[in-house]
Amino acid sequence: MGISTRYLSLIEKGEANITIAILERAAEALKVSPVELLILPEKKEQERERVIFPRRRKKTTRELIRRFLRRHRGEVNITAPKMAKEIRRSERSVWKSLKDMVADGEVVIVQRGGGRGKGNTYRLTIDRPA
Repeated sequence: MGISTRYLSLIEKGEANITIAILERAAEALKVSPVELLILPEKKEQERERVIFPRRRKKTTRELIRRFLRRHRGEVNITAPKMAKEIRRSERSVWKSLKDMVADGEVVIVQRGGGRGKGNTYRLTIDRPA
């Protein structure tokens, strides 16, 4: 069929959108019309309301930092690069988000690490749902 299984998986999970060209190729391979691939099978009323390919909202770096701090009981000693790796975000976005969160009073720096490679101790002050 010429469509990667990874791409099909992303489409099925609602993390990617299908193009008309891919829809036509899939329909041709399955020997059905493209319209048949878009029709939802008969299901319960509540299941029918679900969108075919829903998009998941990506979590912001701030949300991921909050979740990370909660997992560590609200306080952790860590470098920003290590936190970035843990939450799978860029170092720059973690630095910026931490700076903004400290400015907003959402996070406080309990103890400064004192230089490169030495982590600060961050404490979550406002507990918002992630």
